[in-house]
Amino acid sequence: MADRWIAVGTVLFQEANLPPVRLYKVGDAYFVLDGHHRISVARTLGWQEIEAEVIEVRSRVPVGSDLQAEDLEILHEYEEFLERTRLDLLRPEANIRFTIAGGYQRLLEHIAVHRYFMGLEEGREISEDEAVAHWYDTVYLPVVKTIREHGLLEDFPNRTEADLYLWIMDHLYYLREAYGPEVNPEIAALDYAEQFAEHPIRRLVNELRRAVEGMSALPPMEGKPRI
Repeated sequence: MADRWIAVGTVLFQEANLPPVRLYKVGDAYFVLDGHHRISVARTLGWQEIEAEVIEVRSRVPVGSDLQAEDLEILHEYEEFLERTRLDLLRPEANIRFTIAGGYQRLLEHIAVHRYFMGLEEGREISEDEAVAHWYDTVYLPVVKTIREHGLLEDFPNRTEADLYLWIMDHLYYLREAYGPEVNPEIAALDYAEQFAEHPIRRLVNELRRAVEGMSALPPMEGKPRI
């Protein structure tokens, strides 16, 4: 690899007529399809421009220049989610982003269940558009509002509101199985953050608190304490 890099650099330095590099453009982000070495050498030589053939990929999802290659799978899932739900048309302000793959498929399942129970409650067929909008307004947004009001994202660095929504809803199901239907999403959100915070300081505090609670739960020692 080093020898090839040096060889390409030598040719560039001699201003040989190399073919243009080939790039994918997704939003404001560029991905190299062919020409990694030429771009690497050009950067090393301080070039500001390089001839390129650009293939633009149009997306319904806004994409910034900081998009990483590993994010493409999640971006593709979001694209398919919007194609299916039309959420970007029904609620243009919606911006549901995940840091983990598979999240959008889970949302489709949530919407399908929500649509089913809407139909039972109202005794009529619910359109997919109506179910999507109602789920977003009455299920997703209230959980996001709780996340924002209590600053829960601070306890989960590098995560998103959508990540937390899924985890909180899973935790809500668990709590209702254990304690009954009176447990609401806000209680589930606060309990989840209390137990599973990813922030290192908060996690340490939680572990110490649980350790102290475990000690206090031990039966009292018999006799006088040792000195």
